[in-house]
Amino acid sequence: MRSAQQGQHVVGPGAVVNVLEMAPAVAAPWHMHPGAQEIIFVLEGSLRVETEGRVVQEVNAGGIILIPAEIPHLARNDGATTARALVSHSRADRDKPFLVVLKQPT
Repeated sequence: MRSAQQGQHVVGPGAVVNVLEMAPAVAAPWHMHPGAQEIIFVLEGSLRVETEGRVVQEVNAGGIILIPAEIPHLARNDGATTARALVSHSRADRDKPFLVVLKQPT
C-alpha cells in the first residue's frame, strides 16, 4: 500500500488511520462519526478536545483520548506550534457516513 508507506492514510477492515497535522489557532468543526469510534494519540504539541456534554480535555504529546461513536466533538490547537496526532477510526457500520459536520452545540 503506497499510502501506508507514506504514513498519510491507511484503510483496513473496519479501520481508518490518519496522521493529523494542525497548525496553531486551527480547529476542526463540530462533527461526529456515525458508527465509528475515534482514538486520538498526540505525537507532538497538544490538542484541546471538546466533546458535547463533557469537560474540555487538553491532550499533550504522548496522551490519548477515545471518543465514542455518535458523540459530537471537535479538536483544536490552542498552542504556539503545530500539533501532530495519529487518529484512528474503527468503523463498525460501513453503511453509515464516515463524517457528519454539525452546527456548534448550544
